[in-house]
Order: sequence, then C-alpha cells, then structure tokens
Amino acid sequence: MINPHGEIGTAWAYGELDKRLRFMNDKRRANITRKTAKDIQDGRTEGGIFYNDFDFLAEELFPVIKELKNCLLAFGATGTSITGKGPTVFGLFKSRKDLLVACGFIEEKYPDFFVEIG
Repeated sequence: MINPHGEIGTAWAYGELDKRLRFMNDKRRANITRKTAKDIQDGRTEGGIFYNDFDFLAEELFPVIKELKNCLLAFGATGTSITGKGPTVFGLFKSRKDLLVACGFIEEKYPDFFVEIG
C-alpha cells in the first residue's frame, strides 16, 4: 500500500459521484464488487480485475495515483486500485520478490510517501 500523504473528503467524494456518475443508483448496474471478491477468492487476479468508482476522482486530485498504479503493474502486480475513496494505492503480487522490488523502487523515487507491505 502506498499513500501519497493526502486525504479525500468523504462528503465531497460521494457528492461528486452523485453528480457525475448518473448510473450509480440504477438497479440494473452490475455488482462489480461481488464479482471481484469472487475472482480473488478463486485465485483469478490477472487483467485489471479491480474496479473502484472513486478512481477517476482520486486521480484528478492526485495525478500521481495513476503513475503509482502503472509502476506497480510494471514491476509485476497482477492488479492495482485505490482503497476506498483514495488516495491510498494498493497492488496485488503473486511474487514476494516482485513486491519487494516494486516497493524498493517506490520508496527510492517517493521517499516521503508512506509504503507498507501487508
């Protein structure tokens, strides 16, 4: 997990979703969270299975989020996203070696960011 030392207000974030994502309350909307949880449980983690409605808002406020996600993918993450409404980014790795290389690179490039391996 990587936090670029920032915060996104909950009321603001949900208000923006209400204004900008008109499909949020549509009953026909697919439950992507349930599918993602099942995919992870079944060991399917490749190919960008993670989805978060707040992604575009978080990336507008913290453009570095996109760079962090791309970096994690480049170093072997099988998927990346933000936690909650952001701006904390996480990556899922199959290899601890790849995880450590990615973390080392991020800690070197962004020494002020909070980086945690879990």
